[in-house]
Amino acid sequence: LVTTLIHILIWGVFGMIYFFQPVTFNISVPYQLWIKQGIILGLLIIAYYSNTLVFVPKFLLKNRTGIYFLVIISVAVVIIALNIYVDQWLNIRQLMEAAFHKRGPIKHRDGRDHGWDFALLAIIALVIGVSNSITAIQKWQADKQKTQELEQDKVTSELSFLKAQNHPHFFFNTLNNIYALTQVAAEVAGKAIH
Repeated sequence: LVTTLIHILIWGVFGMIYFFQPVTFNISVPYQLWIKQGIILGLLIIAYYSNTLVFVPKFLLKNRTGIYFLVIISVAVVIIALNIYVDQWLNIRQLMEAAFHKRGPIKHRDGRDHGWDFALLAIIALVIGVSNSITAIQKWQADKQKTQELEQDKVTSELSFLKAQNHPHFFFNTLNNIYALTQVAAEVAGKAIH
């Protein structure tokens, strides 16, 4: 429950930062941009948990790094492609230009804005990097705990083995004492055996 709450809190903070970015322009932001930001945030969340639960354990931790990097590059390409598709579907570029034109004219270099794609690529890299770090730390902690448990089991089994070695010595010493009694005093030996 605590882990789930921590994940919700972290994604909430990340979402607030991600959604706060367009507000810093001091313009009236069209609602379509919020829809697009929500879709991209959802894709980032899916990428994070897919990487943590599937890609890292199945590929990276099994020394299949080539396949892992191909999968991660594919995930990044899919998110960027969907970002472009959502931009076109919701007509974000024209709506944002109209919102910016209310503040004054915009100077274009070549008619396209590549900064958002690089920003999204950086965000994807950040999300995947954090996912890899957290998964690696959890694996390291699990391995460390398993090693400690194995050490404890080893100590317990060695102690049990030593105890098992003591019991036969006690048994044979008792038999030897009774045998000695039979040689010296038969009546006393009978009572000892009884």
